[in-house]
This record gives sequence, C-alpha cells and structure tokens, in this order.
Amino acid sequence: MLLYYEKGEIDFQTDTQQILENEPHFKEQFFKGNKLIPSLLTLNLYLKYPEQETNILGEIEHIFPKTTNWRKNYTGWDKEEARPLIESIGNKMWLEKKLNIKASNGYFDDKKVEYEKSKFLEAQDLAKYPKNDWLKEDIEARNGEIYQRLKAFFEKNL
Repeated sequence: MLLYYEKGEIDFQTDTQQILENEPHFKEQFFKGNKLIPSLLTLNLYLKYPEQETNILGEIEHIFPKTTNWRKNYTGWDKEEARPLIESIGNKMWLEKKLNIKASNGYFDDKKVEYEKSKFLEAQDLAKYPKNDWLKEDIEARNGEIYQRLKAFFEKNL
C-alpha cells in the first residue's frame, strides 16, 4: 500500500481518498489481513454493541466452517470460490472457546444453538437469525455491514 505523507502531517480524509483511487483493491486487501481481523472484529463488536461486556475471553469463530462437507447443491459454490469468503471478516466473530469447540465445523442451524449460550451479544443475535443456512450472500452482506460501520468510525475519529 502506498503511504501518503508529506510535510509531517497526515490528512486522513484526503489520504484515504487517494489510497482508494490509486489502489482499487484496498478494501479487499485491508479486510483480508489475518492479523488485523481480530482487532477489527473487536472494534466492530463494541461499536455495534456498546453494552457488550469487555471481560469475556473468546476466540475467532468461522460462522461458515473452514472445513465442511462440500455436498453438491448445499451451498451452490465450490471450495475455491468459497475460500476468500470463508476467511473474510464477514464470516468471523468472537465466541467463547468452549462454545466454539462445541459449534465446531457444524452447519449454521446447529451452531445457532451454541451461539444462543454465548455472552457475546453478536453471537446471541446470530442465534436469532431467521435463516437456517449461512451462505455466500450472508457473508457478503455482513462484510458490507462491518465495512460501513468501521469506515464511519474511522472517518469520524481519525
């Protein structure tokens, strides 16, 4: 990524615009950073749920499992197409380790039972998700929601 820094000052609004204009895949690359995703998920969690307890230990849960039984007609997408979506921020959330182990690589409808027991408010909300499956369009929609929330936060605070 290019660094836009002149005269010892940073203008986040102008610099961000230049980055987005000059690097069309910035958003995708930014949200693929595996080391950055836990921090961004934490920020997203507290922005979306200001009342969230802060003393809960958790780990990253893949809502659509990293490993799955790729049955034909289940997802409508193949393993190669799914890989970037599975690793995207829209497919990840915080969950207590015990619950994450129990949810394991199960299908979404089964995982919702474990999400319901979580102290993470986002997991509790996903337990109430009206659909029984978590698929490509759900991940893409959540990617967009998280991106917009974080973008608004950074625009306001940086």
